[in-house]
Amino acid sequence: MPKISSNIPEYKPKAPKLIYASEETDKVIRLANKVAEDPGCKVVTIIGEPGVMKSELARLIASKCRRKGKIVEINCGLLGETLLETELYGREKGAYTDAKDTKIGLVEKAHEGVCIFDDINFIPISQQTKLAYFIEHGRFKRVGGNTFLQIDVKKIATTNIPWKTAARDNQIQKDLYNRLNNFRIYIPPLKDRKEDILILADHFLKHKAGEMGKENIRFSNKVKVRFMNYDWPLNVRELKQTVEGSITRCDKNTILLEHLPEDVAEGSNIENQSNRIPDELHDSSTVYLDAELKDFISFAKSRDDPIIYRRDYEILKGISKASANRKLNRMTESGVLSKKGRGRATFYAISPKSLFELSKHL
Repeated sequence: MPKISSNIPEYKPKAPKLIYASEETDKVIRLANKVAEDPGCKVVTIIGEPGVMKSELARLIASKCRRKGKIVEINCGLLGETLLETELYGREKGAYTDAKDTKIGLVEKAHEGVCIFDDINFIPISQQTKLAYFIEHGRFKRVGGNTFLQIDVKKIATTNIPWKTAARDNQIQKDLYNRLNNFRIYIPPLKDRKEDILILADHFLKHKAGEMGKENIRFSNKVKVRFMNYDWPLNVRELKQTVEGSITRCDKNTILLEHLPEDVAEGSNIENQSNRIPDELHDSSTVYLDAELKDFISFAKSRDDPIIYRRDYEILKGISKASANRKLNRMTESGVLSKKGRGRATFYAISPKSLFELSKHL
């Protein structure tokens, strides 16, 4: 077997930039910021379905903790049971036949920093009591060692198992469950934060398109509405894979339904929904069909972008700042638009409810 070069740099988790527009995700981020700034909160557990960005949130918290040590990320699903103790806690020289020197374990490397236990429920039950002791006290013994070592580490765990029943169903040992119950953050599935879908899709589109030299590519309106109608059972991970795959399949500048995976392209979860934002709006009885909304939808369609900044709206429509603010605020108050961000970063998005209502009027 060829020897791996010692020049390969050590993996260092990067602080992610989380993209979102929904109030649900905003609440999660606010909680994450609070627990990151609390030096007394040493144990955080992040819970959510596969693909909801638990690892990214863990890295975000870790990056904001202002601790002087390293951020060490441990993928518990990749730790083999045989060498698990050695990997986590290290070993003393002579601990066993091949232990020719002292090995520093992963948790010790995180001294005065942050240790992320990704998918902590994959730690074998037989090892969970020892891990529970470390999480509570910050003490451990190296394999072959006789004395406890004490370290100062903030521990962040992630898991995708249903938390309320985890201990009862023996998915996680009770001692470990109790230690991880200190401060929990639940990330809702993507289907419960619809306002994030299009802004995330646009983010993934721009990133992947830039890598492939397809900067002018865009989603058709049918694809946008299909994205909003789909339940995304694998959450953000599935959305990212869908967007990236569609760019590869698309040989022109517009991504169509035919460029999506079959389960996404055919799997609408909302009955009788149309697949495009209407060109004409006829029913004057609905609150969504007033003149200002028609004007705004026309503007949004011309840009083919669900995200609107007030400055863009003002300039492209040739109206004053005050007039633009009045129009945008009026539509926000009526529920047509969602207002996000602060100050110069403020932007407006067509709300999911509006999109669904509008799609009925073809």
